[in-house]
Formats: sequence, structure tokens, C-alpha cells
Amino acid sequence: EGPARPGGRYAVDRWVMRTAGELALWAAAGVGLFFALRLAEQALPDSLLLAALVEEAAKAALFVAAAVSQRHSRRERAEELLRPFFAVAAFGVTENILYYLRYPTSAIYGRLVCSYPIHLNTALLFALVLGAGGGRSAARRALACAAAFAGAVAYHALFNRLSVLVPRLAPYALGPVNLVLFAALLWRQRTLCLPRS
Repeated sequence: EGPARPGGRYAVDRWVMRTAGELALWAAAGVGLFFALRLAEQALPDSLLLAALVEEAAKAALFVAAAVSQRHSRRERAEELLRPFFAVAAFGVTENILYYLRYPTSAIYGRLVCSYPIHLNTALLFALVLGAGGGRSAARRALACAAAFAGAVAYHALFNRLSVLVPRLAPYALGPVNLVLFAALLWRQRTLCLPRS
């Protein structure tokens, strides 16, 4: 729902338009980030671990940039961290559209439950750790962020590796795990960061 501000419907409509514009810019940033990373990865050694490390570092940087804004309440932090989530979602959508254009087969369904949720899950993990950082010391927040980043890289690299080793089995074995993780992270994000009705 829109913010309760003076000015009635006009103020709400203006808020909706501004927010939609911001989210569109973040989504465009996600698309741009995808192509920038693909360009950068051409100069790097061919390594699943390195690719996961570079991707997660770039995504984490988006969340850190949003988290260090001047908004301090839990709800405001949660709203800020929705923006880089849109960027990561657009990043994953771009990756899968280009994959389908290159390989127009039913394999895209496997990617949608196996590959795409990896991007969403690590994004939710970053939003969760950075959004729930209030009340903890700087050292504990830094440790939580480092652990989240290491976990995101390990998870991404492991699933990439398993997808290469068992490509036919991956959508059936890894897809449900990804979707369960997504539901759990989304529920946790909702209970910790968003206001309860």
C-alpha cells in the first residue's frame, strides 16, 4: 500500500510513479550488470568457482550500496533492499532469455528451477543479513555479511558444479531444494524486515 501522506490520492499516485521508476532503473542496472560481468569474465580463467565468486561479489555490492543509504528504520531498510533484489531478478531473467535464444529447447524449464532461483536465493540472503542488521555491533554485522557472502559463493559454485556433473538429474534433484530455500528465505525476510499487519 502507498504511504500515508498529506495530499490524498495525488500523493499516493506520485509515490507509485516514483517507486516504479526507481525499480525500472534498478532492473536496467541488473541487465547492464549481466553484460558487464560477461564481458569481464572473458578475461578471467574458465572456472565455475571464480564465476560464482565474481557474480556474487557484484550482486553483494548492489545490496551494500542500498544498505548504506541514509534510511535507518527496519521498514525503510527493507524497502531499500527490494531495489537491488529487482536488479538481481533482472540479471537472472536476462541470463535465461539469452540461454533460450541460444538453445531453444525444453532445457529452459530445468534452468528456471535450477539456475534462476540461485540468483534469487543469494539476493534474498544478502537482503536478509543487511536488512536485519540493526541492534548488532559493527563486528557482528561484518561477520554476518562475510558469512553470507561465503555461503552464497559456495552454494552458487556447488550447484553449478552439480549441474555440470549430473545435468539430467539436476533439475529434479536440485530444483526442489532451490525452491524450498527460496520459500524459507522469503518467509524469513518477511518476518524480520517487513512490518507486521
